[in-house]
Amino acid sequence: MKNIIKEFFPVFCCPVCYRDLQSNDENFTCLNIDCGIVYPIIDDVPVLLNEQESIFTIDSFTKKEETTFILNSNSKRIINKFIPSINGNYVSGAKLKSFKDLIIKKIENPKILIIGSGFESHGIKDNFINSKNIYVLDTDVSLSPNVDVICDGHSLPFKNKSFDAVILQAVLEHVIDPYKCVDEVKRVLKNKGLVYAETPFMQQLHQAPFDFTRFTFLGHRWLFRSFSHIDSGVVCGPGMALAWSLRGLFSNIVKNRTLSKILSKIAHICFFWLKYFDYFIVKRKSRGFDSASSIFFVGELNQIDISFAELVNYYNQENIN
Repeated sequence: MKNIIKEFFPVFCCPVCYRDLQSNDENFTCLNIDCGIVYPIIDDVPVLLNEQESIFTIDSFTKKEETTFILNSNSKRIINKFIPSINGNYVSGAKLKSFKDLIIKKIENPKILIIGSGFESHGIKDNFINSKNIYVLDTDVSLSPNVDVICDGHSLPFKNKSFDAVILQAVLEHVIDPYKCVDEVKRVLKNKGLVYAETPFMQQLHQAPFDFTRFTFLGHRWLFRSFSHIDSGVVCGPGMALAWSLRGLFSNIVKNRTLSKILSKIAHICFFWLKYFDYFIVKRKSRGFDSASSIFFVGELNQIDISFAELVNYYNQENIN
């Protein structure tokens, strides 16, 4: 079993009844007699999944079936090296560094939960992985190399008030009930715990069929209404949003699947440069969030919801401290 699992084991619990677990080299077992579910350990990764609150099953991981994390073929990876990325993210690295600095300043030896670690997210590795005196637990619903625990954000297998901070980077669009997921984040966070979230707004479907929700700037704030505001804004701007939309338009002009993919690549190559407008939009902190591709929020848990009036005032950047 991974050393990081042993470090976090005291905060593990059954994701169904939230009672204590007992472990051995092969599985975790719920100690609640009325529950008693056995959770397997696959390649040193515990599968702590509440099947009633997930679209995935424990058996799919036992059989090592593909879930949300699908690697590109070698040919696709080679082609992608020669095609400029359509994505323009000029924010995450700096914002996550600021988030890390905030955590370190506030908390000694913090425990951080990352929900949705299947992909190597922008800024996560540089700021949190292998950092001294920071304990990071990577979770996802995929058996990718950097995942420590398989679990679903709708039912986290951790005890109340277990973590000092939670990171959800490009995750909440992929959960069926993001409000339930945020409630779980609130449950596992300690008092005054911190959250960092990046979520799409004006962005085309991706990682289908596991893509369900989008949030406006105000909708995202309401999602985290129990958190006091620390920082928020644009992650990827309207330039990237337009490039994605044009690619979507071209790919849907024809019905033929192969031709659709070709037109999508052509649009990608023709319009990827639109993302560079976002560099200037983000730098001057304009109202790019009205048509941003994605947005971010940093907050501190206070358990007191903002009011409807406060939500509307939040739209005016001058009212954000």
